[in-house]
Amino acid sequence: MTLSCAHDKITVDNRVRTILSSGKKCAIQVAYSVETAEDREIKSLILLAKKTKGIERLIIITNEEERTITENDITIEVLHAFKFLLSKDI
Repeated sequence: MTLSCAHDKITVDNRVRTILSSGKKCAIQVAYSVETAEDREIKSLILLAKKTKGIERLIIITNEEERTITENDITIEVLHAFKFLLSKDI
């Protein structure tokens, strides 16, 4: 599978985030488990969403977890890695 979309790197809190643009702008974070790094990952994505206009989806890719997190009226999708790789709508 090939992802054919442009991307830009931006820095928030000295961490590089990737924004994918293929009609939608997606901010993607990768973590083995959200359970062990939930606070850090969520806070950095929320900060990114507030500082960057036009982001439509916030995603955390994990080894096994899947759920939706809503904080401060911002929704973050937690996706299992294999589902992310097989997804056609990202």
